[in-house]
Amino acid sequence: MGIVISLGVSLVSAPVQAESESQLKAAFIYNFTKYVLWPSDVEQAGGDLRLCVFGSKPNEALAGIQGRPVRAFHIDVQHIRSEKQLPACHIVFFNDKFDPKLLDADYQTPVLSISDQRNFVEQGGVIELYQQNRRIRFDVNLKQAKDTNIQISAKLLQLAGKVVK
Repeated sequence: MGIVISLGVSLVSAPVQAESESQLKAAFIYNFTKYVLWPSDVEQAGGDLRLCVFGSKPNEALAGIQGRPVRAFHIDVQHIRSEKQLPACHIVFFNDKFDPKLLDADYQTPVLSISDQRNFVEQGGVIELYQQNRRIRFDVNLKQAKDTNIQISAKLLQLAGKVVK
């Protein structure tokens, strides 16, 4: 377990120039899955953990984590363009378009929402990736995570730049 935690810490301080920004974000997203728990019925089912990329432009870096293991799951990356496809997702990365209505409090699907768009956590997203001093950082909206019935490890919260409660 110490190795996984060390990997997470090294990613938090990884300079953007070391790899492309999109590859670093994909690594962050993969590592987030190690520190997030979905409701017990989802966790016990195992199988695929669906990572949906929502938007008009695909993200090839995220395709690189296709099939990677996370507990009893394997990551299944899918590109979606319609909000009707969101309920089938466990993780959604809002790539280039985001409407806060998609994450309305009435939308109670246990989904980890992630984006690199400004003010994403203030608009109801769970994790916002951003660049600061040439490093990738992230903020967490813990209230939204609880509202969507997912649990975020205290270890991940300690690494966040800001935690909205």
